[in-house]
Amino acid sequence: MPRTPLVKVEGDAYSRGFQHGSRAKPLIAHNLDFYDRYYKKFLNLTWSEAVGKVSGAISKVGRYDKEMLGEIEGIAAGAEGKLEDIFVLNSRYELSITSIAERSRKGCTSFALTPEMTKSHHTLIEQNWDYRQALKKSRILLAVQQEEIPCILMHVEAGTRAGKKKG
Repeated sequence: MPRTPLVKVEGDAYSRGFQHGSRAKPLIAHNLDFYDRYYKKFLNLTWSEAVGKVSGAISKVGRYDKEMLGEIEGIAAGAEGKLEDIFVLNSRYELSITSIAERSRKGCTSFALTPEMTKSHHTLIEQNWDYRQALKKSRILLAVQQEEIPCILMHVEAGTRAGKKKG
């Protein structure tokens, strides 16, 4: 089985996103293609309809969390894609959850280890993403170096944001 690529990113939100997008461009293209087919087959939703459903939220996200939007903008620019497409990719759960098939899926598993239980004496938090086999080859380990807040190592679908702002 091929190894999951490690994508290391750092800097401000846009820079982290740009690094992610440029380093995982073919995997992001695979995920966009997967969700285009998935939406048509299971949600009876074309890609342009999905874009229409989320396009109004882009400016709202920007007002709510400029870093979140900056990271998504960076991913789009790095992958040489459209902001709206990367936003749809990052809205896949919200678009899918209205489906009866999706509502019946079981959730993911989360756990935490307290400092007393870890070799580094840091708290470690984990959540898995029990998801589709077709996306197995387009996931990445995303290592996010952030200033003044904990760094993140996440196993994500390429093109989905991972950073977290302070506060």
